[in-house]
Amino acid sequence: MRKSIEYYCILSLNGEIEEWKVDIEIIVDGVGRATVVDRMWYISPETLLEAEPKPSTILFYGKYSKLIWRDIKIPTVIKYSARLFSAPPLKYSIEVRVNGEKANITQRSGVNYIKADVGDLISVNITLVNSKGKWLCEGEEIVVPLNLIVMFSLPSYLGLLSLTPESNVSLTIGDGKTDVWMLTLYDKVTICFKARVTGTNPWGEVPLKSITVQVIDRPDVVSKKAEEMLSKLEENIESLKYITRKLEQGINASKTLAKGLMNVSSLLNYTGYSLVSIAGALKTSGEKLIKASKEMSKLLSSFESAISEASSIVSTLDSTVESLKSGEVNYEQLTQMIDQLIELLEATGQNQSLIDTLVKLKNLLIELEAHQEELVKELEYISGLVKSLSNALKEGKEASEELEKAGQMFTKLAESVEKIGFTNINVSKGLYNISQNLFSAVNSSIKQLDSLKEKLSELENTESRLRRLKKCADAEWNLYYKYSLEVALSEVTETPEIKIIQTGKVVRDIRAETPYVVYGVLVRDTTNIKPVIASSEDIIKDASVYMLNKSVLICPLSNGSILKTALGTPLELINATSPKVELDTCAFPANISFSVAFTLELILPRILSLKKFTPEIIGEKRPSPQRKISSELLVLTTAILCTAILSAVKLLKKRRKKIEVDITDIINEIEKIRREIAARTTSSDQTS
Repeated sequence: MRKSIEYYCILSLNGEIEEWKVDIEIIVDGVGRATVVDRMWYISPETLLEAEPKPSTILFYGKYSKLIWRDIKIPTVIKYSARLFSAPPLKYSIEVRVNGEKANITQRSGVNYIKADVGDLISVNITLVNSKGKWLCEGEEIVVPLNLIVMFSLPSYLGLLSLTPESNVSLTIGDGKTDVWMLTLYDKVTICFKARVTGTNPWGEVPLKSITVQVIDRPDVVSKKAEEMLSKLEENIESLKYITRKLEQGINASKTLAKGLMNVSSLLNYTGYSLVSIAGALKTSGEKLIKASKEMSKLLSSFESAISEASSIVSTLDSTVESLKSGEVNYEQLTQMIDQLIELLEATGQNQSLIDTLVKLKNLLIELEAHQEELVKELEYISGLVKSLSNALKEGKEASEELEKAGQMFTKLAESVEKIGFTNINVSKGLYNISQNLFSAVNSSIKQLDSLKEKLSELENTESRLRRLKKCADAEWNLYYKYSLEVALSEVTETPEIKIIQTGKVVRDIRAETPYVVYGVLVRDTTNIKPVIASSEDIIKDASVYMLNKSVLICPLSNGSILKTALGTPLELINATSPKVELDTCAFPANISFSVAFTLELILPRILSLKKFTPEIIGEKRPSPQRKISSELLVLTTAILCTAILSAVKLLKKRRKKIEVDITDIINEIEKIRREIAARTTSSDQTS
């Protein structure tokens, strides 16, 4: 089976629909007899133009019609056409400016004109808007995109200056140029071109050809593309997650290493400066020891002569002590001798002073004898002390030498410790620089990680949106195509059992016990019932739900609980009093191939140059009667041709066929008549 759908639409300059119709052809293969059911949106029994064969029954559900051909012989071809009562899925607006000023558009005989002269700058902005029904998916309104092929031919009377966006294809045919854009329209797009008027036709006009838009509305293709993109996107997301995870691990490891190096750097820096300080102290101590050693050597040198003299005296003392100890001096005998001498002197009357001296000597000897033992001890002590000093002097010299060696060792040790200290400081600085570089690298990696996470978030959001878009595209395909056509050997007459679950004026649910897909649910009431999202008061805006006059159309594309959208969003009906439910079930959806063509023509205004059109009058010469008659004949002929054109257009409109009028031939014919009249006028002037 094959189903071909061809839409054709003409939109005027102000966006009004001049022609909006659809032609459907259904080819059914096989042998025997069958019942064919076709659902077509936005047509009604009143807008059906023709059908061959005529349907047995037409049921209207407010937004779509269900056409039924019962017991027809197959193979067969079914054709029908109808006007559509809804707006096309593509809206457009146009803005024309002449030399930067908004152009005034006038209308004569159904044709729009703007005034411009040769050399004027014309700019045209054409905005195309995707006006398809929105789907409410997980709280987001989504419009399934349209694919467009836009074709526009620029007449040779205009010199193109700029064109945005750049066309995908540019063709030159004769003197004209055709630009082609291939667009995916999610929301809207604006095509802008600027051109300069380089000339006009004989009537001072620049006829802008209409813009032709081929609309490719295939939700199944959108779904497949979304699925392909999701497959690639999942791989990219997993790869990016792996990279992000590894980068995060590297950042954490680098942070730990940098902190460790920072701590080691601080420790080495502290120990380095401590060692330098210790080295300074050691150096100072060594220098002091060396200085002390030198001073000690000088001091010992100064003591050496004194101790040498003391040593010689000690030798004498030693002999004296020995003499005292051996008793060689007899103090008593000396005392008697002095007494005798004193008596002799006193007897002889000798010098008294000598006697006094002898008395003192006697007393001294007596005292000396009394202190001899103590004197011996003192002499022995002095002898020992001198010997000790002599020994100390020797040890002092050795100590001085050792002190000097110790000072030198301290100095060398200070140099080593200082070197180690400065090495630690340098290593500390190196480690600090490495840690800072690591921190810098970490910060850079963190920015890169944040950027990766942001991209990952964007990819995940894109993935989520693509999933929702695929879900909406599938629902749209099921609604307008997959479940639109049925072919069965016999018509299903079974009436499903319907149960309405209602609380007060709120319908909570509608259940339909049927094995078939419920395509449409038409709920009628005596009041204006409203569909809302379950457990809320928000009126639903969804491509599968329509609020009509005292009725609601819902297309759940499911069975069982059917008070929900085609995407499964639960609904409630508020302000309901006595609702009545009518079901449209799809029992045998046909497995068919679809062909959908959608041609949209956007009418553009003509550019009119009054200066170019108005003939120049030389002097005061009046036209001859023949010239006047010729002019009147030209006007009359033009009026007759225009009337004929309008009559033909009206007739075609009445027949609901495509309006395809080639004005070029008419213009050529008028131009031929004008030339003949001009030639006759010239001939008459010459004769006169």
